[in-house]
Amino acid sequence: MNRAAGSLLSQGTHNAVLVQVKDQGEVDVVFKGETTIVHQVKLSYEVEERDGRGRRRQISESLRVSLHEKSKLRPRVVALLGAQPGREFDIETLVGKNLQLVVEHRGGFVGIKNALAAKPGAALPLLDEPDADGWVVGADGLRHDPAFAEPPTGAELKKLGPAKKPGPAKKPEPATPGVKETIDEVKERIRALLFSNAEQRVANGLPASGKEMLSVLADLIWNHLKERGKVFNCGGLGYILLENHVPIEVSEDGKDFAYLMLRDYLLKPGEGAKDYVGRHVGVMCCVEGEQIDLRLSTHFEQDTNSVYIAEKRGWMLRVTKDEIVRVPNGTDDQVFLFPKNYEGFDFSNQFLTGPANPAILDLRPLGEDPLFIPASIDKLLFSGMTFAESALSLADKKSLIMLYLITLWMRGIVQEKVLFMLLGPTGSGKTYLLRLIGKFLQGKSFEVSGASDELKEIENALVNSPFIVFDELDYLDAKIRALIRRAVTGGKLTRRELYTTASQIEMPFRAFISCSTQIQPFDSEEDTNRQLAFNLEARPKKTGHDGSYVPEVELITAAMKQRDWFMNHMVLRTRLVLQALDDQSGRQIRVNMRLAGFAALLIKLKRFKAADQDKAETQARALLDRWANEQESRLFEENDLAESLGRFVNLQQSDRRLSSSALLSKLTFTGKPWWSTDAKRLSSALRRSSEAFKRRFGMTVERDLHTKTFVYSFNSPQPRDPAQARLDPEDKNELTADDVCF
Repeated sequence: MNRAAGSLLSQGTHNAVLVQVKDQGEVDVVFKGETTIVHQVKLSYEVEERDGRGRRRQISESLRVSLHEKSKLRPRVVALLGAQPGREFDIETLVGKNLQLVVEHRGGFVGIKNALAAKPGAALPLLDEPDADGWVVGADGLRHDPAFAEPPTGAELKKLGPAKKPGPAKKPEPATPGVKETIDEVKERIRALLFSNAEQRVANGLPASGKEMLSVLADLIWNHLKERGKVFNCGGLGYILLENHVPIEVSEDGKDFAYLMLRDYLLKPGEGAKDYVGRHVGVMCCVEGEQIDLRLSTHFEQDTNSVYIAEKRGWMLRVTKDEIVRVPNGTDDQVFLFPKNYEGFDFSNQFLTGPANPAILDLRPLGEDPLFIPASIDKLLFSGMTFAESALSLADKKSLIMLYLITLWMRGIVQEKVLFMLLGPTGSGKTYLLRLIGKFLQGKSFEVSGASDELKEIENALVNSPFIVFDELDYLDAKIRALIRRAVTGGKLTRRELYTTASQIEMPFRAFISCSTQIQPFDSEEDTNRQLAFNLEARPKKTGHDGSYVPEVELITAAMKQRDWFMNHMVLRTRLVLQALDDQSGRQIRVNMRLAGFAALLIKLKRFKAADQDKAETQARALLDRWANEQESRLFEENDLAESLGRFVNLQQSDRRLSSSALLSKLTFTGKPWWSTDAKRLSSALRRSSEAFKRRFGMTVERDLHTKTFVYSFNSPQPRDPAQARLDPEDKNELTADDVCF
């Protein structure tokens, strides 16, 4: 059963045609309380019965990939093929073949009871002409709206122009007040303005002056754009949202905007009229358009406890604790950007639910634990990876990674952007996992970045991408290190924009950042406190005849066949998280961590539906304590300053106060670390990690008012006591979840 009943497909026998075969990969199926992993394929059909708009009705089913005599797939293949299949058979060759489907209504849903061979002479062809809505079915068997075609770029754009050379200008018909003009009507008015001389314009009641003509042209196009769709601005940059629900950036070098001006308003790139109109539209978007924040991939809206997920170009899913609905981009003033390389996904219609629809329970064996990792997800993400032993258990690490994925699929649920890092030798799988996450989120075109990439390219990616992976970030350029810090802490990119009144505009760094590296590239407490970092061990070689590794490209290709299924799974997990937040909405969580929002979210999800919520919170806090200690220990990995301080403290007999220059003279080190060249650099390095050094070496920092310098002393170490910090209401440095999230 896969659709709500009501006004949809009627019961009985229907002539049908197979329009699509989609491999869903391995999925979790619950049968008699037990979860098993099965390989499924989705078959989509169209029948001759039509809806009220004249379109063929559709129905689909997901079946186990098996041609066993008792399987459900075999009778479908036999009915389509008209004969028994062999032991191996390519089911995709059946697209376009006919059969009869026996459809029944049961329990409020529509399902396929049986499949029969097609009646002779009752063939139902694939659509090859536009249907009642002007949509067509492509070679992939899916309906396509011609309006969603990608605009040409580069050389193709330069070749385009008006369809024909315009003749003598005609007097345009005046616009009727209150009636929306068609594009063709507007084009006629534009031709009368652009392709005429002063004498002709005067004869038609139009301005003779070229300046006045451009002013009238700009107003004409601006008013028509407002009639056609929505106009708004973000950070001083204008955007237009038209019929296909994909926002167009109003910028001088924007190809989408240039194509819009050429296709609909006859203004060629490089012409003075196009630039004049562009500046006018850009300014008016900032003056009259609504100011909004643009979204990338996903967005959590705190006020309504809702999540919006970009599904396909121009469409998004609105997820609440009660339902999942597909809506046009721009609904509820939520506007998503769809970069050129964005690849949508197909969310199964059977999970577009209302409050009372129980179908939501069929796909996910999550129970009521939002952090639960089913066997299929575990295999997909972590197969072949070996995490190095540490204070965190394997289950702890996987729970924290799933929590990170939740924040990535629910952007804005916590204010902080966690810096996700995987450390390990070549072949450990660190880059594979990060690349796979990126490809699941953005599509097959996603690729990792190198630390040697141009700074400007990285800045643009941080603004325009939801997720970035820096590969092999062992030796980090100082400028890129500073840029990553700015992006993680919520910085912005400033650039000049010629189409607005603002000489500069600010674009927020939107990307979540992750890194693969063999050594820890960050050496301050502020950096490590924002990290979710794990060490991996080298993968053991395969036991095959040659002992070789499986090429990563083959692993990625196999995993990407399950992308739609994984995205469906994350959408449903998102709904479960929203239910947990609603259940825990009145609870204030206090934590003593820099990533307070991330930590508080973990506690809320652990408490949700737990038999003993206080016990669940205690266990969650114990996990956070282990993680905090592991974070701090990373600060001392291959840290030459920490090693030097350790040697100094072991030999130190007195707790007397030392200036940074005096301390520098007593430290021993190998080579020439950056902090060893002068006392000011040493002082800066010590203060950047003062709290960690206080706990490890008993270091205290004081300001000498006489010399106006910092002085240091080393006493008994003061280890971290997270429990005491949580319970002390007078701790002014303590963060609460209310400071950063929810």
